[in-house]
Amino acid sequence: MKPRTFESVDAMIAAMEPSYTVYCIQPDVLRGAVSMVLDAPTAETMTQRGPKA
Repeated sequence: MKPRTFESVDAMIAAMEPSYTVYCIQPDVLRGAVSMVLDAPTAETMTQRGPKA
């Protein structure tokens, strides 16, 4: 069976009309969230920077 493809998540939901909750992982959104967490300052780096002038 060949996998079906859809233009968007909304199009997939409309076509399939699932009777259960569907979770969609969007790689670009996930990468962005991970980047924000990894780039966020930690308590350790905040204390190393010293007070703001």
